[in-house]
Amino acid sequence: MVTRENDDMGASVDPSTNLEEQRGDQNNPVVDKKIQERLGRQLKALYEDVVKQPIPDRLLNLMAQLEAQKKGSDDA
Repeated sequence: MVTRENDDMGASVDPSTNLEEQRGDQNNPVVDKKIQERLGRQLKALYEDVVKQPIPDRLLNLMAQLEAQKKGSDDA
């Protein structure tokens, strides 16, 4: 019978798989689905106020200038 254990982050780990399969590698780390969902909720809550703030006029002006330049280069 295979029992599941928890790693240091509280994620469920199958001891029948090797460590590389459980943790992934540096370029493709493996994170438990429940941890991903919790991090997502926490990040969303953290940045909720930032998303609700209006875009500064300076940034809107810069975006308008870029759009005008793009339109001008498309017409040429």
